[in-house]
Amino acid sequence: MNDFLKIIFFLFLGILLAAEDSFPQERKKQIGERFGGEDVQYEAGFWIFPTIGGGTAHFYDLGNGQFLLKHEGQAQGLAGWLTRHRREMHRAWMGAIDQGSRLIPLRLEEESVVGDSVRKKTTLYDYSARKIFMETIRDGERSREEMEIPPGVYYDNPLTAFYNFRYGVYGKVAPGGEFILRAVPRKGPGIFRVAVASEKEAVRLRQEDPEKKGKDFLVRIFLEQEFLGSPKGEIELWFDRELNPVSAMIRKVRFIGDIKGRITQFAYRTPSRAP
Repeated sequence: MNDFLKIIFFLFLGILLAAEDSFPQERKKQIGERFGGEDVQYEAGFWIFPTIGGGTAHFYDLGNGQFLLKHEGQAQGLAGWLTRHRREMHRAWMGAIDQGSRLIPLRLEEESVVGDSVRKKTTLYDYSARKIFMETIRDGERSREEMEIPPGVYYDNPLTAFYNFRYGVYGKVAPGGEFILRAVPRKGPGIFRVAVASEKEAVRLRQEDPEKKGKDFLVRIFLEQEFLGSPKGEIELWFDRELNPVSAMIRKVRFIGDIKGRITQFAYRTPSRAP
């Protein structure tokens, strides 16, 4: 149960993955222009509990081809009490390459607060040295780790990945399509897969679904099993013909069951510098 907020956070990312064409564009903007000023609020629930957690995310343009995503999620209600009011905070600095058409991670700060226990992790991507430096502080205890970046490789973290996917960095989203994304190897090969269901499969699953309205297009995101705590490590998304997200679900999460998520607010403000 203590890991459920991380699951909710990745469910939120999954909801957003399908949204690239939800907003009409007169021209192909650079990736920072496309997402600058994006504000999102979301919530998630399971079983008879419609809201067990929620959060917000804000995308800031820092200038000079650098960007910052700030996310905060928190357990609510009974789940908040069971997890000692767990909070998850992320601050992700990103840079643009390839004439502003792709984001790469520069620095990621993660903070988890469970009651009086605090865990902080900082990941620094040094492309000139071709190294990744990770530092973790848990209740005052500090540990460090260092990894090589192979030549010609740009690792994605889940935050850069969901913006790059929506922008079309990995290819056009179409029925039957599949994308392999590379992350820093951790207890495995460090890849995760995004698969778009065929039209035939989407029709079959929609017919079995009691809530059919607006469910035209199905995408599955496969992450490492131990990360999600799910037997399949799978996020399932439905969205309509305009690629507006309709629903998202992580199935068979350990000790919980199916978790469903939805966006409660999706808006764009005038891009501004981070506070």
